Amino acid sequence: MANELILIVEDNPKNLKLVRDTLQLKGYRTIEAATGEEGVRLARDEQPALVLMDIQLPGISGVEAFRQLRADPSKPISVRELLETIREVLGDAG
Repeated sequence: MANELILIVEDNPKNLKLVRDTLQLKGYRTIEAATGEEGVRLARDEQPALVLMDIQLPGISGVEAFRQLRADPSKPISVRELLETIREVLGDAG
């Protein structure tokens, strides 16, 4: 799965750097946004494989940003795929 594009939406610079550096070290490409609005725009424009989003953001919240993305028929979010990916990642980490 390395080389996949991941969008990180995070307004805390230290958290952003930690997530970005960790993902890039494992071979993932990243793009970043600091607000929910910017995250929605980048998700629609860049079509990342995964979006990691903080809940408390300036402007619209991460929850509202995900609602907007889910309402877009070109970006369905599969809860099953999300859970499978989380299990894989946690399995690899343990």
